[in-house]
Amino acid sequence: MGRESAIINPMYDIVIATEKKYINPVELTEHIKITLLEDELLKTALEKRGCKVLRLNWDADFEWSTTKSVVLRSVWDYHTRLEQFEKWVKELSSQTKIINSSKLVQWNLNKSYLGDLARNGIPICPTVFLKKNDHRSIRKILEKEYWDHVVLKPAVSATAENTYAIRSEEIDDYEDIFNKLTQEREMLVQEFQKNILTKGEISLVLIDGKYSHSVLKKAKKGDFRVQRDFGGTVQQYNPSKNEIKLAENTIQVCEEIPVYSRVDMIWDNKDCLCISELELIEPELWLTDNRSAVDRLADAILRNI
Repeated sequence: MGRESAIINPMYDIVIATEKKYINPVELTEHIKITLLEDELLKTALEKRGCKVLRLNWDADFEWSTTKSVVLRSVWDYHTRLEQFEKWVKELSSQTKIINSSKLVQWNLNKSYLGDLARNGIPICPTVFLKKNDHRSIRKILEKEYWDHVVLKPAVSATAENTYAIRSEEIDDYEDIFNKLTQEREMLVQEFQKNILTKGEISLVLIDGKYSHSVLKKAKKGDFRVQRDFGGTVQQYNPSKNEIKLAENTIQVCEEIPVYSRVDMIWDNKDCLCISELELIEPELWLTDNRSAVDRLADAILRNI
């Protein structure tokens, strides 16, 4: 599509950015239905507050300067076109307000941010960070760290793509995969935390840095991945004061307070809480089951544009 045929509209207050597959989808899976409903709930809440709102895929041919703000939501394909996405975010930041900000997006794109959290006193899973073309083998890492079970994952990824749980006796089966991945990208090797199999993972949603609501995610039997894409389950969760404190302390490490955030935490092999992920770009927020949170998020967005 040429620039002459770009979408040009009167000034919008807010554009909710999504992935193209969620714009007029042909097949309505349960996951897509939830995504559409969550975005529609936010759109409706913003419109009730007098905003003119458009929902659009992030890579659309659109005059982004015609909106006051762009709220990143279900942009779940960004990691497959990282260079294009980063370029778009950089250009967008010079044209309008981004929520969350481009500074937070750039920081959160790469899981090396976990190292920043650790250096600021936030407990994380024991992790070895590997730069692209690192020539260490999985065996060498396990021997040095005295680990016998690890998780291998890319530093930039989503929905557990290219993520593997590997036991020491399986190393030889994965060395080729590991070598290929490290030649292409930065990687993380983390000690496997066995409590993920029984206790699951907590996701706490924060709005303007304050706790809003949370869920407990559990993997299906025989798997370690808690995402619904892999058969995981989600249920409402009532966190302890310590869990809420850890989530809010984690947000305080950020250079600025994100409008929305999701802090994922697990119990490590010593039964202590630690942060597994900090999601600031496109986290699922489970707004469909927490309608009051939709209003809190809409109010927070308006305070920040």
